[in-house]
Amino acid sequence: MRPTLGVVCTSGRDATVGRARRNADNYVLCANGRASWLVDGEEKAHRSEGHGVLLAVADGEADTIEDARTASTSFCRVLEKLWQQHPAAPAEALADFLASAHTRMYWKTREREVSLGASGAVAWLLGDGLHWVEIGSARVFLWRNGALHRLAKPWVAAESQRFIAGSDGLGDDTALHLKRGTNVGTVAVAPGDLVLLSTDGLWSAVDERSMEQIVQHVGDAQTAAVTLMERAVARGGRDHVTVAVADLRKAVADQPAPPAEDRPLPLGEARTASSARTRPGRPARLRDQVTEP
Repeated sequence: MRPTLGVVCTSGRDATVGRARRNADNYVLCANGRASWLVDGEEKAHRSEGHGVLLAVADGEADTIEDARTASTSFCRVLEKLWQQHPAAPAEALADFLASAHTRMYWKTREREVSLGASGAVAWLLGDGLHWVEIGSARVFLWRNGALHRLAKPWVAAESQRFIAGSDGLGDDTALHLKRGTNVGTVAVAPGDLVLLSTDGLWSAVDERSMEQIVQHVGDAQTAAVTLMERAVARGGRDHVTVAVADLRKAVADQPAPPAEDRPLPLGEARTASSARTRPGRPARLRDQVTEP
C-alpha cells in the first residue's frame, strides 16, 4: 500500500531561550524515489531508491544546539541506507541496524569527549506490514477505527535510553536495548489506518484523546500533521514539535481487505492484503507556521 504523507517540524516557544541542554528535532522521509531531511532548518532532498515508505522523527539533546542537531540528524540520515535494502525480516533488520549504528557512533563521540544523544521513532511500511522502533521519548501511534494506539510499551520510570548517548538503568551504554513487543515490532496495516510519529513536543502537550479527534476530522496527511503541531503550540508546548503522518485512509486495495480490528494485531501476526493502486501526492513541508495564538 502507498500512503499519502505529511510532515511538519517547528520550534517551540522556548527555542531561543538558553538552557543547559538544548533540543533540536529532525525527520527523514524516504519514499517515491527520494529521501529528505532538514539541514540547518531547511529541507534537503535527493534522489534515492528504496523499498516501501520509511519515515522517522528524532529529538536531539546536547550541551549545544549544534551537537543536538548532529544527534537528531545522524539518527535520521543513517536510516536511508536501510531503506535501500529489502531484508526478509524488516523489524529485526531495523533493530539490528540501529543497534549497530548506535554502538559505532557512541565510540566516535566518546573519542571526541562530546555528550549528545537522540530520541527517535521509525515506521517502515512494506506491503501490508508496519515495522517500527521507538527509542527514548519519541513515539509511534497507529490510528484505527477512530482510536489511537501507542504501539510500544513504556520502560519502567528508572530505565531510559537514547541513540548515541546510551542508557540509564539498563546497563551497557554501548548497546541499545531493543526488545520485540516492547519498543520494536511489526503489525499488519490495511486501508483505513493512519500511522503517526511524533517527538515529545506533541504528546507532552496534547493528550491522546485530542490527537484522536484531530485525526478523525482532518482529511489529509499534511493538514493532520500541521493541525497537531498547532494544537501543541496553542496548548503551551515549549519544546520543538515534529510530526510525521502516513495516511492509508484513502488507499484502495486490489481486493477487499478483511475488516480492521479495534486494536493493532498481536506482534508477529500478518494479514494478506493487496497493494494499493493510489499514487500519493508529493508531501508539502511547513515550518514555523502556527495559526493559533
